[in-house]
Amino acid sequence: MTMHPDPRLAILADLEAVEEIVRQAYSPYISRIGYAKTHRAEEKGLKRVFMVKQLA
Repeated sequence: MTMHPDPRLAILADLEAVEEIVRQAYSPYISRIGYAKTHRAEEKGLKRVFMVKQLA
């Protein structure tokens, strides 16, 4: 049986984890574009971030 994680809305305490996930996701592209682009949710009109617990 496959377990599906239950997403939850992120809270302020999740901020560092979310920033690290974004940094790791975009870091391979820095050499291509020549700089680290900012990814502020407010600039992109995003209002919600969801988190899921990592399954072992």
